[in-house]
Parts: sequence; C-alpha cells; structure tokens
Amino acid sequence: MRTSTFISKSLKCAVISFFFIVAGTFNSNAQQYCSVSGDCTEGDQIHNFSTTGALVNITNNNSGCSPGGYGNFTSTHSMTVSPGMTVNISVQTLPTSSYEQGFAIWIDWNQNMNFSDPGELVWNSSTYGTQVFTGSFTVPLTATPGTTRMRVMCSYYCVPSNPCSPCDTYNETEDYTVIVSGGTDAGLESFFNLPDTICSGPQPVEVVLKNHGPFNLTSVDIEWAVDNVTQPTFNWTGALAASGTDTVMIGTYPFVQGMNYQIMAYTSGPNNSTDTVNHNDTIVKPEVVTKPSPELVLNDTLLNICQGDTAYINGTLTGTAPWSLMISDGTTNVPVTNITANAFSIPVTPASSKTYTITSLMDATGCENKSIYSVEIVVQPAPPAIITPLGSTAACEGDSVSLMASIGLNFGYQWYKDGVVLPNDTSYTYSAKESGQYTVEVMNPIGCSNMSDPLTVIIHPAPQVNLGKDTALLPSQNIMLDAGPGFNTYAWSTGATSQTIVVDSSGTGIGVKTVWVIVTDNYTCPGGDTVLINFTNHPGIEESSINAQLSIFPNPTDGYIELILSHFPSGFYELKVFNQSGKLVYSENYHITEVLSREIVDLSNLPDGMYIMQIISNEMSRSEKVIIVR
Repeated sequence: MRTSTFISKSLKCAVISFFFIVAGTFNSNAQQYCSVSGDCTEGDQIHNFSTTGALVNITNNNSGCSPGGYGNFTSTHSMTVSPGMTVNISVQTLPTSSYEQGFAIWIDWNQNMNFSDPGELVWNSSTYGTQVFTGSFTVPLTATPGTTRMRVMCSYYCVPSNPCSPCDTYNETEDYTVIVSGGTDAGLESFFNLPDTICSGPQPVEVVLKNHGPFNLTSVDIEWAVDNVTQPTFNWTGALAASGTDTVMIGTYPFVQGMNYQIMAYTSGPNNSTDTVNHNDTIVKPEVVTKPSPELVLNDTLLNICQGDTAYINGTLTGTAPWSLMISDGTTNVPVTNITANAFSIPVTPASSKTYTITSLMDATGCENKSIYSVEIVVQPAPPAIITPLGSTAACEGDSVSLMASIGLNFGYQWYKDGVVLPNDTSYTYSAKESGQYTVEVMNPIGCSNMSDPLTVIIHPAPQVNLGKDTALLPSQNIMLDAGPGFNTYAWSTGATSQTIVVDSSGTGIGVKTVWVIVTDNYTCPGGDTVLINFTNHPGIEESSINAQLSIFPNPTDGYIELILSHFPSGFYELKVFNQSGKLVYSENYHITEVLSREIVDLSNLPDGMYIMQIISNEMSRSEKVIIVR
C-alpha cells in the first residue's frame, strides 16, 4: 500500500510497441526486443491509447492492467503510416486512479530491434498526471519501409526515459505493430455500383482506386478476373493526390442470367515502380448473381372508392431496391421514384372513374420492365350530409332542438358534438339538449361517408327567481313578494301579472298559503319559484304543517314521476298540475294517512316543458316545479 503521493513509487507503465510495415519486409523476431515487466494492479496502467491521422489508426481503450505489467498487442492492433506523415496520439491512465503517471513512446524506425537510435523516442508527456495526454510525431522520411514496433510506457510519478527499464516499479508497457509504407502505394477500396445481383447482359465493372502513398499517383495497372478467367488489364493514368480516390471503369462483362460470378481486381506497378505495401491492393466480390428485369404483381385490378377519397394502387415488386416506375391515367404520365420496399402503395384521387396503367418499371440495377399493368378505379358518389333543424336552433333549458340529417335508403348515421362522437346517437334525427357545434356523418350501404358542416345549437338557461324563504305571519300581517326585474312576463298563482304582489291571509285564514310565480325572459324561457306563508296566531311556534315536504323523483322526467309526501297531516288532498300559462292540465285526489306516502303520477300525455305541481288540502298546500323532457 502506497502511503504518500510524494514518495517515488513504482509508476505503472504501459509500453505500447507498434510494428510498422514498410515496403514489404516483415520482421518476425519481436522477441529480440528488450523485455520489460511491472506492476499495474493498483491502477498504474495505460487505460486508453489511440492514434489519429495515420493511414490506418489504432484504438485500444479500456485495455485494463496487462499480466506482469506488459501487454503485447502486436498481433491484434496495427497502424499504417507513410514517410513525412504527422500522427496524433492520445493516452491516459485509469481515470479513477489517484496515482499520477508519466508516459513515453518509442518507435524502431530502422528496424534494428531496439529503440535506442536517435529520433526513436518520438514523444513523452514531460510531466505526470491522471488526465488525458495528447501529442503528435512525424514519420521520418528516412524510415525504413516495412513492419516495425512501437512501444508505449507509463510509470508512477515519473516520465520514462529508458524503453527497457521503467523509472518506477509501478508501471505498464504495451507493444503494437505499425506499417510504414513506401513512396508509392496504390490500392483498390471497393467495387463501385456493383450490387450482389445485376441484370443480365453486358454490364460495366467499376472500382474505386486510392493513392495510399505520399506523392501524386500518375499511373497504375489494374488487373481483374471473373471466375478466375483473366480479363484485359486496364492501364490507368492521371494525377491522383495523396489519399485521393478515383472511380474507374476497368471494362465490361457479358453476364448471363441465372449464373453466379466471382470478380477479383488488384493494382500493380504504381508510377511504374514496385508497390511495397500489398495488403490494400486487392478487392474481391465473392458472389454476383445475375437476374432478369424486375417484376410487379398488383394486389387488385379493380378498386371501388368513394368520391373525394384516395385510392391506393398496391402491389409487390421483385428486384433490387430502390425501384422507379411510370404511371399514366390516360392523359398524364407521372414518375414514381425511390420505392424502397417490395410492397408498394401509390395514392391516386380521381374525380371520376378511370383506368391507371403502369408503363415502365426499373430497379436499382438499371433493369427495366416495360410490361403493361392496369388498375380500373370506379368512383362511387358520397352520400349527402346536411343537418336541417326542425324549427329554431335555440331552445330553453329543459327543452331541446330537433335536428334531422339527410335521408337515404339504408343510410347510417353518427352524430358528433364539438367534434366528439356521441356513441349511442345513430339515428337520422337528434334532440340537442346542450349548446354546441353539432355535425353528422352519413354513410351509404357501400361504405362511402360524408361529414356535414357544423350547426350551432344554443340552449338558453332558465331564468332564476327567488321569492325568499318560507315564513310565518300573524293573520293580520301581509308580505310583499318580488319576482325580480327584467323579465318579459310574470304569472302568479294569485292571478297577478306584475313583478311584485302583496300577500295576506285573505282567502286562507289560519293555515299555510302556497304562492308561486312563473316568469319568462327575452328568449321566452320560463322560470319560477314557490314560497310557503304560514298564517298563524303563534308565528314563533313551528306547527306540524310546516314540516310537510313534497318531493318529486325523477326531475326532470319523461312523464312518469313518483310523489314523496313526508309529514303531511292525515286528510284528503288534491294534486293539481299547471302549465307555464297557469292552465290546469292535470288533477287527482289522494287520502293521506301515513307520515311518509308515495304516489305514482302519469304525466306522459303532457308535452315537454316546465309545470307547477301543487298538492292542496283545506289546511295547507305545497308546490314544486317539474320539467318533462324526452
């Protein structure tokens, strides 16, 4: 365990040796380089190492600690350079380590199995740390072409100066292979535009030529063969700068449909000299399959669509993507390009029935099929979709606006409010009970549909009236009731039509008097309220009739209601129902003997609207509003 970072400790060194291949001579005696060892188990290691700027670069990150502090990567990692080239390096110890490392790099430029010659220490970090160290070196013009070695070393808390002896026992060394190319190096990158399958017949064979050398390439021979049969040599001439590429057609070959071919090409004699680096010369296309022109199979040759809809001409292509085709409607030819999937779909929107024809089909290989493929499209008319209001488009709360859609034989319907589907409303009529924008989708038996324009419905809220709380008075007293200003009409249970009335005990004497009012607003919408006035000699004492309650369920109703009579004194009562004009439209007599009584009332014969329901005895009365809506 290291107790101080100020005491010199073994610095883990990673020594990276690179083999360089220059012009062809491969030195297999890597074991003759001086051996090194160290201890990197505590994080003194070359964790990341990489190069950029070379013809072929090395990346060896997260390499960890090598056994015995030495990692030989000469067989797995190599770099290719050329004389005069500048190479950038990046190296770092374990980022999480607290042990600072110094680094140095040596290259055996003259391939004499050591790193002691002048110029072979190509870079050092000049200090130590855990950060990323970067730098660069230039390949000497005198570097011997062929394969040689590079060594990278790190040591704890010092900068290595001896490639065979780290400056601390905590260190790591890594060796790599490097290839030094000669002055001229031409090679082939790939075949150009040569897919795995091609059309039969004479086809061009093209390659991508690259200048891997440091000087201009002015000439090179490109040899090639098909199924090991040598083809005429192509003699390339030009001016290709270092690292430049050129696409070259080296000849044509008569490919036969259904046959498989292997094609090989390589360079020789760049600039009329020997090519000392051969690993990049040759390219091979192991299998090329010839094929016929692309084919097309249509899913349908007859399509029925609705007017205004889009038809899709669907089919399946064989051949090589992408495809292109020409489609005609008899008047206009339209190209469809860059079809990348075998299954294709072409949208068309004819205004009337017509036939579409595919007159040409071509795939990526350039093969063309000029067979004729036709699709007949029959355009069916869409059904009309118009909303007609049956009366006004405005109504009062509790009422509804009746809407009717266009009618047709076996038409289907779907209503919407504010763009939201009304799931159970699929009739040709609809009763709108809420304000909003209503639309209807109309569908004919063959599946064509049409959406109507929106129709605005307004449901006016019922006017609000408040006559105050129920009260008790002496028989000699009276009270003024005010239904409120601003209404068009007033209809009191007393027969008055003014905004206010004065109520006393006349006609009632001792007992409860029920007073109600119905008003209408500017939209003729009705509203109302009811108040109970108990004329009694003891207004401060609650009498039994005051506890009587009249409840109606449900309310609003479709016409069938249940009266719930609670705490009504035993006796005979008359039920009266008045419409909004104050006209009696229903009456019935009851004999109440129980504290809680329930009665069923059938008002289904009355039209939709608001009504006043009043139950009366000789001693008292109660009133409630009821709304009938269907």
